[in-house]
Amino acid sequence: MFKKKYIRFVNEIPGVDITHPIIPARQQKYKWFSSINKDVTEHNLDNHGPDKKGNTARCPGIVDLLQTGYIVTAPFDFVIRTDGSKDNMEWRMNIDPALLNKDIKSPYISLHPANQLHNYSPSREDSLDVILKVNTYWRYVGSEDVLLLQMPIPYPDHNLFTACHGIIDTNKYNELKLQLQWHKLNGEYTVKAGTPLCQLLPIPRNFDINLRVEEITDHDRLANNSYVYTTMHQFSRNQVLWKSSIKKIMDKLRKSISR
Repeated sequence: MFKKKYIRFVNEIPGVDITHPIIPARQQKYKWFSSINKDVTEHNLDNHGPDKKGNTARCPGIVDLLQTGYIVTAPFDFVIRTDGSKDNMEWRMNIDPALLNKDIKSPYISLHPANQLHNYSPSREDSLDVILKVNTYWRYVGSEDVLLLQMPIPYPDHNLFTACHGIIDTNKYNELKLQLQWHKLNGEYTVKAGTPLCQLLPIPRNFDINLRVEEITDHDRLANNSYVYTTMHQFSRNQVLWKSSIKKIMDKLRKSISR
């Protein structure tokens, strides 16, 4: 018998696990997605006929990504103020986390200076050269063979910041200190507690995959044409029928591929 793999989070600040817990990505609701879903329903935008009015709300690549993994949110409100410089910023928050846990020594916000990254890997022209480091006070442990891919929120409700990509390996460190690239060079902006900061995707520690780049076959062409038919033959696509049919097409193609 094999035990189910797990990932476990605890927070050093009492109450964060109740008020702003880490949640499955499928539970996170985005304002823009709700708006586009409303338009799809009210204006019949999900049209896959000759004029091809396909909509983002029905794009499987986007929808599946938004529903995969887990969301880490800001545990406290914080304010970032910039003055037009790419290497200068100020921040403030409403309460010192050390008042809630006397064992906490590190601040809520700190910085990675430009000489740690952006002196070598160029930053965006609209972004600070320094990187914000947000201490979420989450601690993590998981099954030995599970890693976490840290990635930006792929389609957020704002354009204030982007989380940096990285791999979180509990065998090397267990703190969730999230690096953010800040995109506002002049002004003062508030990030509210509960704002999604990054998305975490569980991945296996060791990949054992046979990469195959091969010449296209008649089986591939048949599967491609079947896919196009299944995707485009209805004005308003039946999602259940479409997913079921595509799986059957791909299963048939897999059987045709020599091992």
